[in-house]
Amino acid sequence: MVVGSRRRDAVALIGALVLGAGAVWIVREIRTSDDTAVYGNYIALASLLVSLLAFLLPWWWKGRSASAGVATAVQVTAAADQLAQRTLGTWRHEATERRISTPAPVRVRWRWGSAEITSPPAEVSTAPVTGTGPPRLPKPNPNELNPSPLGVLLEAGIVTRLHEEVYCKLPHGRLVLLGGPGAGKTGAMILLLLAALEHRRSVPEAQRGEVPVPVWLTLGSWDPTTQTLHQWATATMYRDHPYLRASDYGPDSAAELLRAGRVALFLDGLDEMAPSAQAQALARIEQEGVGLRLVLSSRPKEYQHAISNERVHNTAVIEIQPVDPEVARDYLLHDQIGSQHDRWARLGDYLTQHPNSIAARALNNPLTLSLARATYQDHDPTFLTDPAMFGTVAALREHLIDRILITAYRDERQRIHATYWLAWIAHHLGSDRDLAWWCIPTWIPRWQYRLVVGLAFGLAFGLAFGIAFGLVFGVASGLVFGAVIGVVSKAERQPRRIFLRWPRLRELFRLLLAGFAFGLAFGVVFGFVGGLVFGLWCGFVGGLAGGLAVLLDLWTVPLPRASTATPSASYRIDRRTSIAVALAGGFVFGLGGGFVFGLAFGLAFGLVAGFVARFVVGPSWALTGGSMKVSLAELILATTGAGRVKFMQILEDAHHRQVLRQAGAVYQFRHAELQDHLAEIHRRHTRPSAST
Repeated sequence: MVVGSRRRDAVALIGALVLGAGAVWIVREIRTSDDTAVYGNYIALASLLVSLLAFLLPWWWKGRSASAGVATAVQVTAAADQLAQRTLGTWRHEATERRISTPAPVRVRWRWGSAEITSPPAEVSTAPVTGTGPPRLPKPNPNELNPSPLGVLLEAGIVTRLHEEVYCKLPHGRLVLLGGPGAGKTGAMILLLLAALEHRRSVPEAQRGEVPVPVWLTLGSWDPTTQTLHQWATATMYRDHPYLRASDYGPDSAAELLRAGRVALFLDGLDEMAPSAQAQALARIEQEGVGLRLVLSSRPKEYQHAISNERVHNTAVIEIQPVDPEVARDYLLHDQIGSQHDRWARLGDYLTQHPNSIAARALNNPLTLSLARATYQDHDPTFLTDPAMFGTVAALREHLIDRILITAYRDERQRIHATYWLAWIAHHLGSDRDLAWWCIPTWIPRWQYRLVVGLAFGLAFGLAFGIAFGLVFGVASGLVFGAVIGVVSKAERQPRRIFLRWPRLRELFRLLLAGFAFGLAFGVVFGFVGGLVFGLWCGFVGGLAGGLAVLLDLWTVPLPRASTATPSASYRIDRRTSIAVALAGGFVFGLGGGFVFGLAFGLAFGLVAGFVARFVVGPSWALTGGSMKVSLAELILATTGAGRVKFMQILEDAHHRQVLRQAGAVYQFRHAELQDHLAEIHRRHTRPSAST
């Protein structure tokens, strides 16, 4: 394969050199007394050589791109170690931010699932056929005896010991955590992930490769009808861990880690997928997850419905239990001091003395307990026991979720504005939990988006051509270009950055085809206006511009190849890329248009035409960037009466106030219940009250 690639490179290089030499010879052989024609010929030659240079530059830069091949064992091991180190740091911080580990984990208990959803522990602990399951996990100390023999699974326990009591003993490596809203299944998965990473660190280095690195994946972003499990997991790993793209780890380290079973997939939120996709997801996990350790979380009802159509066999299913009032009291009192300790003690005593009260039934899970601690740290929490204020468990839970926003946004005007737009975002996210800023333009009505894009491009082209050929031609060309671009434009554009690389053979064909199509269109249109010669000139410039457009598109790659993938950084990098592309496109249009119009109508006209083409067409090219599309969406919302908003300011501020959290290149709402609550606010078409 490498030899064939080198032969193609050599043939293409020789062909380009022959073409360039032939063009030089033809120009030198042309005999004419017309100085303008002579200059025009040399300008055409210079333009041709520039275009050839654009083709040859990728060959020179080819060494920057990853070479084809398979990663070595050393590279895969290095990638796994780096992934483990980064993941441990990220999720330690996340556990603190979510108040899972501070002030101390809520002592949540679990029990084995009922016979309707899982097999008995003895059946699940049956060893798999050799070669079909994940390898057994090594012990940190080979001489240390386990609390219970491997293969003997407990039927109940505490979630903080899930790793030792269940995860390590599963011969098939498949575990499902079930729990209601706020029950703590996500928190249990985070603690399990951290325990798995600590276990990997504790084993001898020679055995570390036998312990897979847990990778967190949110199922709401997966469409199992169009993506395989490995395709989706690979793409998400590159999105959240862009350093895996480094050449030190091989050409496709994420895929290699999956194929080698060096990662364990922690799949959060089966219930957050569309109901029609849940069974399909389980089918793919069953078929494509062979040899991988898997942990999956879901609400009980959704999981039971999904397995009625598809099952993941040899899977341990456990159910997270409600928090006991005595345990809730201990958690609320932990690390409290002074007068606030006395207030929390009164609340804790009420919960233990009235276990069937609304407050006790509402404060029976880690979510509501952590919300109560966080939002009533400076207020009297016994307010939560007033039955006149909270007549139902749902009312008390909703109040605590409302308090998140009240605590985060002390200023009333800021809270109203932020809540309005966060509710708008939550509504458009639907069941998806990943908030990707580049998807925001897709939430604008399609006809509005295409109309505005068409008007922007039509105005730019119409102004440029109107100055050159008059008002009538400018309006006509603006309408045609605007209509075409408006129809073919797409709202979504992933964040990108400039990354020079060698185009593939099919991409070179696409580049030449685009250049030919643009050249033909420009030549025909302007040939009718200025004659055959002028049409040929315009066709050449149009072809060069069309080829450049495709080349710039090839040289702007998805951001996961960058050194960072945080949402705010990806937005800024994409904006800089859009501006650079606009400047490059504007420069080529300005230079080419100035030459052509200058030869046809004189130097002064050429300078004016080049200036207009550069500073009118260039900015319109910037609208192809994802960040620019977000700005366009903001403009559409403002002009249609929805309100003025700067989405990235809203998102970054919400993250700073801990309403949102980062998950790689995307944001997520701090709690799924908060997202659902905000979505309900939007559906009611009412702005949140300013009451405290």
